Amino acid sequence: QETTGPEKWAKEIAKFEQLDADKFPPKGGVVFTGSSTIRGWKTLAEDFPGVEILNRGFGGCEIADCAHYAARIVIPYQPRKVFLGAGGNDIHRGKSPEQVAADFQTFVRTIHAALPETEIYFISLNPRISRIEEVATNR
Repeated sequence: QETTGPEKWAKEIAKFEQLDADKFPPKGGVVFTGSSTIRGWKTLAEDFPGVEILNRGFGGCEIADCAHYAARIVIPYQPRKVFLGAGGNDIHRGKSPEQVAADFQTFVRTIHAALPETEIYFISLNPRISRIEEVATNR
């Protein structure tokens, strides 16, 4: 039986925690989290030279998953900025724009409850050719 909900990412999140156990990242940097666009962004450090960048993207996730795991993959690093690149999978799986916005608000509240001074940025969704049929239905 396939694992659903946030639990489906447990192994990937545990891998991040193992990396942290081996060498904990410096605090006060910039964390990028979200779905495959973030996970696959291999040039983050080059694209932001001089900035302490940590990639905690896990492909296929939804915003609610990022909120669920924030205490494990964002908050421990006490970042000064967090960039969230997610939401496309949410829409693709049938969530309404209102639900996506509500999940983002949950993500923000989760981060700010522990780190009220941390700036949070949402990376805008970009249309994909493979999902072009969804554009007209989610205005």
